[in-house]
Amino acid sequence: MAVIKRDKDLKFIRIEEGHHVDMARRAAIEYARMMGFGEVQTAFMATSVSELAKNILVHAGSGTVIFRILSVGEKRGLEIVFADRGPGIDDLARVLRGGYSTSSTLGIGLSGSGRMMDELEIKTEPGKGTTIWIRKWL
Repeated sequence: MAVIKRDKDLKFIRIEEGHHVDMARRAAIEYARMMGFGEVQTAFMATSVSELAKNILVHAGSGTVIFRILSVGEKRGLEIVFADRGPGIDDLARVLRGGYSTSSTLGIGLSGSGRMMDELEIKTEPGKGTTIWIRKWL
């Protein structure tokens, strides 16, 4: 089963097969609509989640996507965390520029996600894995 834990503010999805990527995309849409994001922001989140979850599957084989509702004072948003124990990213700066791929794609998924979301953080260590945080604020 792909969904590990779920409550109103938190949801874990295990990415192990292609249909889990779609589950994560649908969860992004569900959270975005529930929180009151507009259609464009919802589409940005769904696209970013789809791209980054697919990266887990392609580059690491498996990992986890975590959705978390954030409240910082009056500010509300959605944080989505992607974590894997794959090979890591050797040249992060090059990947973030866009157009670089190790898997015969356009190489714009990670860089594009950074442009579509309000915040992007990445921690990667070659041979140990990658964790990516994306956030969108209302």
